[in-house]
Amino acid sequence: VYMALAWKAIAKRRGHGKPWLAWIPVANIAMWLQLGGFHWAWIFLILIPILGWIALLVLFIISSWKVFERLRYPGWFSLSIVIPQVGFILYLVAIGFVAWKRK
Repeated sequence: VYMALAWKAIAKRRGHGKPWLAWIPVANIAMWLQLGGFHWAWIFLILIPILGWIALLVLFIISSWKVFERLRYPGWFSLSIVIPQVGFILYLVAIGFVAWKRK
């Protein structure tokens, strides 16, 4: 729920036409790729086990980097997701800052 709320807020700030996609499980990743400048069809990499998932993770990190920089936050926030054990929590904090903190 937290990630959907944060992604919806970020999509609204970026002017995405359909921020409600943040609530749909696979569509939210496609929306995030679109926010980063990639085509939504890259989501089909999820159908390729292991190599496709790794490629999608890399695209997701690049897309996050671009979105964070466009909203005037450090792009390296997106790298927090790859830190073992605490990375996901750090990423949640990062998207919270990007979504709701005003600069």
